[in-house]
Amino acid sequence: MRRTRRWTPTRHAVDAIARAVVTGRRGGRPHIDALADAVAARMWNRLEAVGAPGGSRHRPTTKVEVDPALLRLVLERTTKHLLAWGRRAERARQA
Repeated sequence: MRRTRRWTPTRHAVDAIARAVVTGRRGGRPHIDALADAVAARMWNRLEAVGAPGGSRHRPTTKVEVDPALLRLVLERTTKHLLAWGRRAERARQA
């Protein structure tokens, strides 16, 4: 039986995942893309409300086992990136 090693992301990886959720960009490592898809599926309504491109990226994914603490951390970072995205979009509309 082959044992898989558990992946622990750095703070830079968590930020990369959060940016991938908000922007909808994929193409990095498969486990990062899978985690970004799982987070986007959980918060697609917030993404669409702000008009972030990641809102259209929420697609049903295969079951991804995510540590609850990691999921909470990624959701918090994604919320911060989403807030910044919304502010930039609002300023662009006003200009």
